[in-house]
Amino acid sequence: MATKGLRNLAGIAARIQSGLDTREGPARVDLRALGALASAAQKALIAAMTPGDSAAAEAIVDQVEVLRAQLAEPASSPLEALLIERVVACWLHLQHAELRYAQHLGRLTMAQGEYHQRAIERAERRYLAAIRALATTRRLLAPTVQVNIAERQINVAS
Repeated sequence: MATKGLRNLAGIAARIQSGLDTREGPARVDLRALGALASAAQKALIAAMTPGDSAAAEAIVDQVEVLRAQLAEPASSPLEALLIERVVACWLHLQHAELRYAQHLGRLTMAQGEYHQRAIERAERRYLAAIRALATTRRLLAPTVQVNIAERQINVAS
């Protein structure tokens, strides 16, 4: 069962890395369009965070670009690029949830405060899950070198 799941995951990863989805019909996905969709979602979230404040919006855009640059590697695969965009989107959502809570702090009922805290916790869980998925993918995509020295096998991942 686990082997079948790994084969399916490997097939999906290969399609994403090639940038093409070879499925036909309604299941077909234009994987290159996902980047544009992520960008549109990020712009909408930034606009919601900074209504009418173009300087604040530009500062957040700068922070997003710095985060994206820090996460990117020179030879990142398209799969890693999608996961980096997910990390960035989750980071933005977490910042938005914390900003909404901070803006209303002091005027919230106990139930409203708990609502905001749960929203922050959920956003943080998604953010950490996205980071974990990126780290796992990088570990799985890293080439492994096997060296035999004096009948001892040593596996080294770069």
